[in-house]
Formats: sequence, C-alpha cells, structure tokens
Amino acid sequence: MINRRCVATTDLAWLSVAVAVVYLTAIPGDFVWLDHVEIEQGGYRVRHLQDFVHLWTQSLDAYLERDVGHTQISGGYWRPVYALAISLDW
Repeated sequence: MINRRCVATTDLAWLSVAVAVVYLTAIPGDFVWLDHVEIEQGGYRVRHLQDFVHLWTQSLDAYLERDVGHTQISGGYWRPVYALAISLDW
C-alpha cells in the first residue's frame, strides 16, 4: 500500500522545483515597459492632498501628467484603486 502523504509530499516537492525553475529565469531580468514609470519613478504615487483629489477625478494618464500641466489624448482609463495601491507600496 502506497502512503498517500508521502506521494503528496513528493508531488509538492516536484511542483515547487518546477515553479522555482520557471521563475529563476526572471531574477536577472530588467524592468520593462510601465515598470519604469510605476516602480522606478513613482509616477502614480500620491504625494499631496491635491493628488488624491485628482486621482478620483481624472483618468490615469491625466493623473500621471499632473505635474506637467498638459495631457496627451489617450484611452482615458480610470483606475484610482490601482494608483492608491501603488502609493501604499511606496
């Protein structure tokens, strides 16, 4: 009779190894695309009380360019909770 606990532990170990191998290739990687604005530069970060107001009343692109004074025409998607989550991560 096969011990089910032993089989489950072995399966979990192999699964863990497979996941580690897949994600190990990403460790030496560099930031891509939006990572520069969102992570490195903190573009969506709420820094002032006025930023919080803009976050809930403007599109995400307009919020990103709030310090520039103008906004390019864009898709106009609105994600205030996303921008707040990025702010909390900072």
